[in-house]
Amino acid sequence: MIKRYLLTTLITAILSLYSTILSQPPREIMPEIKKPEEKLEMLKIWKLTDILELEYEQTIEFFALYKQLEALRREHLKERMNLIENLRADIKNDNITESTINNYISQLTNLEEELIEGKKSIIDQINTILTPVQMGKFIVFEETFQEEMLGMIRTLREKMEKKKEMEGWKP
Repeated sequence: MIKRYLLTTLITAILSLYSTILSQPPREIMPEIKKPEEKLEMLKIWKLTDILELEYEQTIEFFALYKQLEALRREHLKERMNLIENLRADIKNDNITESTINNYISQLTNLEEELIEGKKSIIDQINTILTPVQMGKFIVFEETFQEEMLGMIRTLREKMEKKKEMEGWKP
């Protein structure tokens, strides 16, 4: 119980310090502003910590594995996007044959299989750290967090489009 209280207090202190820093106007001297992806990752970690109610020992092991899982996903996405871009360029340049397409399909399939195997390995390790209830919460969180973020992005885009329309309209 004390560990949970300390962890909650630490997270609260970090978040309040973070919000104070963010409320300050940006300085031109310090161009090192975190990327939106980094902010999103921090939010995700904070929410995961809160939802899973991790013990101290679990926290260290879980987030080490979770970092590996996220790195695996990022690397897979990068390689996949690269392959798709190459395929797109070959199609655009009419430099495509049936064997070239089959090669791309094979590479993409192998890449997906590697991702699935890597994810399974890491999730199996995470499963040894978390309780069954925590594991269930983790799986649900992974699905709902992505959906929530996509919804927030859609809403933000809609607001930006409405703002542009309003600015374009002048009486």
